[in-house]
Amino acid sequence: MCEFPSWIETKTGEVYFLTDKDLDLPQLQDFAPEDCVGHSAILRVFPNIKGEHKEMFPCHSRVAKAIREGRMKRIMKAGGYVFVFVNENGELHRTDGPAVERSNGDKFYYQNGISHRTDGPAMEYADGTKYYYQNGKLHRTDGPAVERSNGYKEYYQNGELHRIDGPAMEYSNGYKEYYQNGKLHRIDGPAIEHSNGDRFYYQNGKLHRADGPAREYANGYKEYWIHGKQLTLEEFNSTKNNK
Repeated sequence: MCEFPSWIETKTGEVYFLTDKDLDLPQLQDFAPEDCVGHSAILRVFPNIKGEHKEMFPCHSRVAKAIREGRMKRIMKAGGYVFVFVNENGELHRTDGPAVERSNGDKFYYQNGISHRTDGPAMEYADGTKYYYQNGKLHRTDGPAVERSNGYKEYYQNGELHRIDGPAMEYSNGYKEYYQNGKLHRIDGPAIEHSNGDRFYYQNGKLHRADGPAREYANGYKEYWIHGKQLTLEEFNSTKNNK
């Protein structure tokens, strides 16, 4: 099934799409409502056209004009949307609420085609999953920027995994990863903690631990790393003795 909106654009720049009035044409009476969203319905009404099949956003300015004028509400509903707001350029855009609301309850906030919201999640799914975006980047300073319905959390600032007071990635099964400024980093413990007991130490994105193994596996296997370079146990002990 094609996504709303769908249109066909020819090499000469002509644009073909359906509006609500076309749904009553005899050619489409054997089409289910959801099938009228796609290219097959367009070709049923305009059988001789050849061009590139396009869909979703940003959409062509002519399609955007029809949406803005309210001439595609029935097709929009058939495509699974309660409403869609676009600007003249066909980009998803709204400043006073969600630019998109789907019939299943999902809501998406956009400005000029970019995910953006300053007072809450920019993507809200009906199952409780939330994504916080500002200016197209995952960003939140007062909590996780990603909250999934299964308990999974990710902390982002300015599009980078980042948290200074705890793990930046938390899984419901206990798995954790610590990031600062987009790099695996922790100075007071392992930067990766597996639910099975495996523990990996990183600083500034590199495997590193000066006072013990940087990789500790639950089965007892250990590896020694300094600033991203793996050492044998003898080499590691030598570095300690030279301090």
